[in-house]
Amino acid sequence: MIFSGIQEIDHMDSHHFAYFVIHLFHGFGYSVKHFLQQDPSCLDIVFSKNNEQMLVQASNQKKFFAADAINRLAEEMSRSKATTAWLITTYDFTPEIYEKALANKVELINRDRLIDMVITLKKNQQMLSMLGVGK
Repeated sequence: MIFSGIQEIDHMDSHHFAYFVIHLFHGFGYSVKHFLQQDPSCLDIVFSKNNEQMLVQASNQKKFFAADAINRLAEEMSRSKATTAWLITTYDFTPEIYEKALANKVELINRDRLIDMVITLKKNQQMLSMLGVGK
């Protein structure tokens, strides 16, 4: 699932996209502390790594309201022990959303960055395989 092509990702329903994001971050060494899908268009995940917590909202829906998601992430950051917050989508963000995210210290992962993350993970896995690590 983790090395699905972008065309496959584009056709995933919200449930499968949620598990794709979880597996992707697991590949980078994160573990899931909390997972909640409050509505069909958006997934809330809390990841942890090296005693740090990261809040993530992920959506592959066109009718996804990024401004609302940034507000929710910023509010949750102020209430939780999270050190970072990321908003992930298979689309792109408007310039206004980039400004809002910057002001609220929310990292944006658009379609291109998501593809880059998958490619990076795939290269890392291939390198480890070549070195015989994990066998």
